[in-house]
Amino acid sequence: MTPVDQTQFAGEGVGGNCVQASVASILDLPLSAVPHFLEAAPTPSEWELAFWDWCEERGIGLIRRSGEWIFDGYYLASGPSPRGVNHMVVYRDGVLAHDPHPSRAGVLEVRQTWVLAPLDPAAIRLRTAVSA
Repeated sequence: MTPVDQTQFAGEGVGGNCVQASVASILDLPLSAVPHFLEAAPTPSEWELAFWDWCEERGIGLIRRSGEWIFDGYYLASGPSPRGVNHMVVYRDGVLAHDPHPSRAGVLEVRQTWVLAPLDPAAIRLRTAVSA
């Protein structure tokens, strides 16, 4: 996980790019390699569909649960921020690992947990075996 900070905030354009920055962070990608899903979707309210489609095209599945689900490893968590807007951050083992907002304040409550998982686990096994 390489921390990436958001560059756009609530009230600017279609909205902040915390999802873009959190996904870039968890996948060790530059911000430019991940779309701003609010802008990529046909309408901002459909950002989640754009997120799911983008992940699927890259062989990544999403497991989403309501509330907090403490997962061993890095995952995405979303909920209300101290600034009064919905926000996404990166957690690891139940603890805030990275908040892409400059305040680093995290979320007040985890209302959604998002785990990124390979659609083909064998591809991970093969990649690991080749690099060993």
